Order: sequence, then C-alpha cells, then structure tokens
Amino acid sequence: MTDYPFEAVDLERGAELLDEHGWIQRNEGGRTVGFCAYAAVREAVSERTQVPRPFIGDELAEFLGVKGVEVIAANGTGGIVFHSVDLAGFNDTPGRTKEEVIDLLMLGAKKLRDLGQ
Repeated sequence: MTDYPFEAVDLERGAELLDEHGWIQRNEGGRTVGFCAYAAVREAVSERTQVPRPFIGDELAEFLGVKGVEVIAANGTGGIVFHSVDLAGFNDTPGRTKEEVIDLLMLGAKKLRDLGQ
C-alpha cells in the first residue's frame, strides 16, 4: 500500500472514464461532456471511497511527474493564455491528445503496482 490518496485502480478507472465519456481541455468536465485528466482520476477516487470531490491534485501531479513542468500556451494574438505547473497544464497543453493522457495514467498505475500496491 502507498501513502498516496489514490491507487492504481483509480488511475486505471480514470483512463476508462476518459475512454467512456471523452476527454476535454481547459475544463474539468464530467460524464456528459468528458473529463480532464485530473477530474477523471478524482471521479474514480470518489467512486471507490465515496468521498465527494477528494483533493488529489498536488500529489497526483508529483507522482505522475508533471508537477513543476512549465506549460505556456499562446493564443492567436501571441498572448499568454495560461502558465501551469501541474496536471491541468499537462492536460491542457496545445496539441496534447487523449491517448497521451490515458498513457500517462496507465503508466502511473503500472508505477504504483511496481511499488507494491
């Protein structure tokens, strides 16, 4: 067992939710419109623990290796739209694909299992 507020099954279920309901950027979303990476894993943790909207962001981003990764996006006029150093920034990177997000979650699940979870 790990000391993280999420488990391998949560990352796998988050990937399933993205597959089942779709993936979106720049919004958390939900079952009707699709999920961002963070919201999908948070939904999976909530399903398992019955805790509504658990906070898992910083630890999840750090565990997945995307905390501290600088993401800067320019809009059509060359201005900065956002600067993010977390999972939302990874998810919202222009050109990012749903497959890349799912791959990240599945790699995270494998890493947790390799740690003995």
